[in-house]
Amino acid sequence: MAAPARQEAAPPAAMPDSFPEVLALLREKRETILANHLAGDVHLVRFERGRIELNPGPRAPRDFAGNLSRFLQKATGARWMVTVSQEEGEATLREQERAAAARDREEVLRHPLVQAILETFPGARLKDGPDTAGQGPHAVDEGDDRA
Repeated sequence: MAAPARQEAAPPAAMPDSFPEVLALLREKRETILANHLAGDVHLVRFERGRIELNPGPRAPRDFAGNLSRFLQKATGARWMVTVSQEEGEATLREQERAAAARDREEVLRHPLVQAILETFPGARLKDGPDTAGQGPHAVDEGDDRA
C-alpha cells in the first residue's frame, strides 16, 4: 500500500511593508471578505512590520482585527499584532483610491489639448472607463452628460 501523498505547506509570503501591501497579499491569497473590509471599512492609524493599529468602521466585523492577525501570521510565518484604536486614522484605502482618481481626472481636464477638444466639440465630456494604459480617464465622448 502506498503512503499518502504529503501536501507541502506553501512557503511564507513576503512580509508586507505597507498597508496597501497587506491588501495586495489578501487579494493574492483570495481572502476576498477580509480584503473588502480592509479596503473600504478600516482606517489605518499606524503601520509597521508586524504591527498594525486600525480603527474599524461600523461595517467592519467585530473580529476583524483578530482575523487579520491570524491571516497575516499564517501567510507570512511571522507574528502580527493587529490592534483596534479609537483614533480617527487615515481615509480608507478605497477613499484614497477615489480621491486619487478624482485628482487624475481634474488633471486630465486641465490639460490644454483636452481643453481644446472640449471647446472644439461642444457637449463633449470626458468619459470614465477602464484604465488600460495606467493613464486615468481616457476618452472623450460626445453627448455624455458627465464632465
